[in-house]
Amino acid sequence: MVDNMKKKNETNATEKWRDYCNVILFGMVLAGFLIIGLLSPDKEISDTERRILHSFPKLNMQTIFGDKGKNSFMDGFEEYAVDQFPYREAFRTVHSAFSLYGIGRKEINDIYYAEGHILKTSMSIHPDSVSRSLNRMQYIKKRYLQDNQVFFAMIPDKNYYLEKQTEVPYLDYEKLETLFREQTDEYAEFIDIKEELSLNDYYKTDTHWRQERLGPVAKKIMLAMGNQFDFQFDEKYVTDQFKGVYYGQGSLPVKKETLYCLTADYMDNCIVTCYDSGKAELFSLYDFTKTEGMDPYEIFLSGSRALITIENSSAATDKELILFRDSFGSSIAPLFAGCYKKVTLIDIRYISPSILDRFVNFENTDVLFLYSAQVLNNSEGQFLD
Repeated sequence: MVDNMKKKNETNATEKWRDYCNVILFGMVLAGFLIIGLLSPDKEISDTERRILHSFPKLNMQTIFGDKGKNSFMDGFEEYAVDQFPYREAFRTVHSAFSLYGIGRKEINDIYYAEGHILKTSMSIHPDSVSRSLNRMQYIKKRYLQDNQVFFAMIPDKNYYLEKQTEVPYLDYEKLETLFREQTDEYAEFIDIKEELSLNDYYKTDTHWRQERLGPVAKKIMLAMGNQFDFQFDEKYVTDQFKGVYYGQGSLPVKKETLYCLTADYMDNCIVTCYDSGKAELFSLYDFTKTEGMDPYEIFLSGSRALITIENSSAATDKELILFRDSFGSSIAPLFAGCYKKVTLIDIRYISPSILDRFVNFENTDVLFLYSAQVLNNSEGQFLD
């Protein structure tokens, strides 16, 4: 009996010692992360998430004893601690990889991984957004385009090209396309570009299409608009460090991509002018400094801008084109410039359609509405009045 009690006490002592060691080890790990966090400089920007990280909150009587909310110290410190946690990106990647490969989840924060692509999709058609998109297009047609030849093309989201057995939810693109075709048929000729695209024509980590693969799409659109399109393009390497918008949102362990742009002889004669600042500023077809920024896709015409013109003195015609577009238009517009002496790009997410006649002459121009299905189906809060 005495021996049994002795052994039991020894076992309890061993278990207590093991528990103490675990507590001490855990405390050392926490202390280590605290020390690393205190010694490491705060990061201002998350390149992968493309957002500004929270900084250390203001410390004063008001933030400590005031009402809780966005201005309180504790709430601010909680956001700061989450954003500035040591090795945060590594932990996010481990979590995503374990969720995807370890427990077989299909999505992470509405981000899906299928056929080598990171995707994000909305399964529903949003009637309010569709109506607003159609309303803005019809308004522009009635106010400015009484005598213009008008065309319309919709860019499918890359989810449309997934094999349906991947079990990734996708938007009913055909239904969305039918809605727009029926409502724009009276004033715009629809150009169907679905067959000129495939999943490989889009970046794996981004929503956008790859410019170096847009030759067939540009040709289809230009021929439909009555132009010849027989230009020779060369691929120019830009960077192998491209990280698309979905790269950071999903924090998946995927490779960075190679980004190319297309060059042609006529592009040497192109003059790009941006009017967003209220005065004419010279830009470039390709701004390679953007590769160092949060969104390397912005090398194409410096990203989304309200009003840009591309003038080409060696264009195949003397015609002019007005292109109503979203960010997809930035990469295909340089290809259109070979056919037109002037291409005017308008993004009504940043400039109101009601004031366009102050800056744009619509007489004797071709007009193309070129929008992604994603934008047309989510236009609430985007298109200006």
